[in-house]
Amino acid sequence: MASSAPDRRRVYITCRPIFTGDNALLRREKKIRNLVRKNKLSLTKLLSELGEDKLVAVLKGLLEENVFVSEVCARAIFPDLFQTTPSRNAEREVSEAKAAKSAAKAVEEVVASEDNLKELSDEEPEPGVLQFASASAPFPVPTLELTTTGGPDELLKDQIPSLYPSFIPYKAQHLILTAAQQLLEECCFDFAAKWMPSLLEQRGWDCAAAVELTKWTQILGKTHTTLPPNAIKLANTNTTTSPPMTIRDLVQPAQTLRHTAVHRLPTTARGIGRLLGGAVALADALQDHGRAAQLEQLKAEVDAKVRAMELSKNSLEDRAARVLRDIARRREELDRAERDLKATMLREDADNKALVGRLLEESVRSIIAAASDDGARSRPADRASATASGGSSDRGRDDSCDDATAVALAHAGDREVYYSGDEGDDGDDDIRDVKLAEGGVDVRLLNLFVGV
Repeated sequence: MASSAPDRRRVYITCRPIFTGDNALLRREKKIRNLVRKNKLSLTKLLSELGEDKLVAVLKGLLEENVFVSEVCARAIFPDLFQTTPSRNAEREVSEAKAAKSAAKAVEEVVASEDNLKELSDEEPEPGVLQFASASAPFPVPTLELTTTGGPDELLKDQIPSLYPSFIPYKAQHLILTAAQQLLEECCFDFAAKWMPSLLEQRGWDCAAAVELTKWTQILGKTHTTLPPNAIKLANTNTTTSPPMTIRDLVQPAQTLRHTAVHRLPTTARGIGRLLGGAVALADALQDHGRAAQLEQLKAEVDAKVRAMELSKNSLEDRAARVLRDIARRREELDRAERDLKATMLREDADNKALVGRLLEESVRSIIAAASDDGARSRPADRASATASGGSSDRGRDDSCDDATAVALAHAGDREVYYSGDEGDDGDDDIRDVKLAEGGVDVRLLNLFVGV
């Protein structure tokens, strides 16, 4: 059954915490399927997307390629999964250091609180007053500032919350640390039974549960010089730069482990690994190889699970960075489209405004021109009317003038005027015969003279 590279990558990231230790050596399909069904709650998403048959087939192929056994093989098949940048590593180390510093401060406050309670318990109580060992104030939980992942895109640094430092669920942390504490207490009790049996008899300690781990660290710190040289085997670093290990180097991590477990102090996943490393060193120094092997196995299991969790975190951060880059690109396109839309809207509004202005100007000019044409046309008509009325009066005046002229001429002494005429076809007066008795005057000249 063929599988794609993204499916193989997802299966490897999700199933790496499951296929560790002996499970990484499985090759038979039936056993792989049984392990998948056993962890079906953790693989619900993969099972729903790929199906059981395909998931088992992909796992079988990956197991045959030894990717769960060797990280070198895994790097060869999934190189991008293990790639990181110096800036990202530096920021993760800074966040881890901050968390470790916060956890150390919390432990110091625990120790100071216990010392104060011890001093109070040594004082004589007042008569009639009952005193209780009151619980100390809640210990501060380490709070870390969100850092940003270092990557090639500096613009995305402030957009991606860092998934580091890594924490595991507190229920698992408490189970791991209490199991390690119990193993160390048993280890110390067996050591005391072998090298300090009188101490057990004197104190009346008959089992490992009777003595707290902190008490054992104090006893070892005070009595190690009185024990035979071969009782405690301190490991030497065999380097010139590091000093040899002391008893303090052994008991201090054990004390921190006890305080973290008893006082429920959350610590980072890597911090848990360091505490387990200190427990392994103490068990080895006390030459309890059986319990040292158990603690070593527990540490290896925690380290493997934490490593798988960090690979998943890297994948999630890388995917978030890719998606955010795509979102930023699309956001830039949308911003550009928004700017173009606004500019187009304003430009088209300005064009529409100019168009309306031109149309209004043309309308005003058209209205004014039409009014002027109407006035020009009305003036000739008035003049024609006036001319018509004026002609009538002129003719009347001509008639009256003719009559007056005739009368005037008729009474001009001994002169007689003979006037007769007809109107021609062309509308002009045709004076055909004008006779004057004595020194007669042409009537037309007379009419011109009187202004007709």
